[in-house]
Amino acid sequence: MFASLAALTLTLFGGSAWAAPATVDRLEVVEGEGGFGLASFEGGLVLLKANGDPHRIYKFARIKEGTPDRVRVVDVDGDGRPEVFGLGVPTFMLNKKGDPLWDVPKGCQGFALANVMGDEKQKELVCASGGAITVYTHDAQEVWSYDYGRRTVILDVGAADTADTGNEDVEFRIRGQKKGFWRISNAGEELGRDFEARETQVQDETGDYKARLADLLGGKTSFDLNGDGAGEESLKVEGAHVVIASSGKGKPLAEFDMPGGVVASAAVGDIDGDGKLEVLLGGVGVVRVVGFDGAVRADLRIDPARMQRTPVATLSGANATGLAVPHKADNIEEADEEALRELLEQKGFGAVKACYERRLKSYPLTHRGKVILKFEVDGTGKIRGQHTLYSDVTNDAVVGCISKAAKRWTVIKTQKKGAHMILDMQLGWTDTL
Repeated sequence: MFASLAALTLTLFGGSAWAAPATVDRLEVVEGEGGFGLASFEGGLVLLKANGDPHRIYKFARIKEGTPDRVRVVDVDGDGRPEVFGLGVPTFMLNKKGDPLWDVPKGCQGFALANVMGDEKQKELVCASGGAITVYTHDAQEVWSYDYGRRTVILDVGAADTADTGNEDVEFRIRGQKKGFWRISNAGEELGRDFEARETQVQDETGDYKARLADLLGGKTSFDLNGDGAGEESLKVEGAHVVIASSGKGKPLAEFDMPGGVVASAAVGDIDGDGKLEVLLGGVGVVRVVGFDGAVRADLRIDPARMQRTPVATLSGANATGLAVPHKADNIEEADEEALRELLEQKGFGAVKACYERRLKSYPLTHRGKVILKFEVDGTGKIRGQHTLYSDVTNDAVVGCISKAAKRWTVIKTQKKGAHMILDMQLGWTDTL
């Protein structure tokens, strides 16, 4: 049995937070299956499709002034495709679909990627929050945590293989201490304070990105837009004037003035996996998407006041055992399904949707995905127990809310001991600008 639920709309970002247009100061292309463009601006980032439509929208604040970078795009699991990190409040990591995989709601005031486990192809996540250092694997499993106390604030996290073992130790400073730094071994053991060795260097992608951007905007980087193997196209920007030139043609492939009066960022890559490249240009309040043929595909307006997140809950499957209404069906299996249909029609699926919506309003980084719950039903038709068989939505409050709501469902009649029902649900959202 399948059922589809209507979407509800909620405002993800309030219009009062950002009055001025957002300048898109960094663009990246993450290629491969389900690829996307990434547009970063002060206060958030947007993942977009090849046609310019928004795919995901995330809001986060810079954790402190002077932070070198607020977005990192790094391959941490060694599969050749980078993951996306938002460094702020909250601090988070997105999976290859652009969905949240790991997050720290209060943010990491110190963050580093390190080879703690000794695998050269994979990196671990090192987060300093308050007085604690926690190390996570690339797939968000905690390795170890060390707490220095509530009065301690850890800053400037880094890593180094000081013993030449292939495993990096974690290094950091403590606020208020100007000299030396502290070190924890790759196993989570305190190694003490070091005054003589080199000082920890804060990891920073900003300088590398600016160098790549200068070459791209200055026409020093060639690329193959149409996939013919020639690699003869280049981008030249002067102020707001953009020229996409091809060495094999006398006439530019494209020439225009950028909306908003400035080009602040750019990226070139194959977003949709068709073998042809898209050109992304970022300015004040806009991302322009240009196709391989030089045609403007879209101008995506980056207006934080218009950003909306719409929660979606779908019942993708359901089955039951022992919930029979014998006179309404020829066999027990059909009767169970009919009884379950009665339950969902009379009580509706609104309670499940409401549980997810409430959590999403309070914390927009709530995970999305499949949730499978099994409910035990007693002889009176009441829900007496619930088991989580599977869940991508890691927040316990969502599952707990669904379980509490289900206990109010009392319309099922049972035929035998051990009656139960299983609901297979998809919880997620869509984003719009």
